[in-house]
Amino acid sequence: MLDLIKYTRNLRLLYVEDEDISRIMSEVLLEELFAEVIIAYNGKDGLEKFKENDIDIVLTDITMPILNGLDMAKEIKKINESVPIIVFSARRDENYFDDAQESKIFDYLLKPLNFNEFIKVLRSCIEYIEEQKMIK
Repeated sequence: MLDLIKYTRNLRLLYVEDEDISRIMSEVLLEELFAEVIIAYNGKDGLEKFKENDIDIVLTDITMPILNGLDMAKEIKKINESVPIIVFSARRDENYFDDAQESKIFDYLLKPLNFNEFIKVLRSCIEYIEEQKMIK
């Protein structure tokens, strides 16, 4: 875990979640892992904050008002195709998985977020980010 924190402490995360309780509970953990956690309350807010900040990873809910997480992800990918976007949802509907893949999502997690699964995906994200740095 410490090796992971060495990397994440240098990264900026955009966390997009419209549910207050989920956001507050996750925010505490995320702030321990990342150099900076930028919070957005819906997809529109998330897209605006992505444009205003230098974001390394996006973690977003799918089902949100104003602009859902997948539509936000599609817009983000138009701006920066290589940024890893992790989506999560309480829905286990196969259509969401298919839509996530079409949106070039890095990974998909189910709510409630399982810490071990999140860490596993985060490790993959770090590897991907490191690969992207080597390509550039």
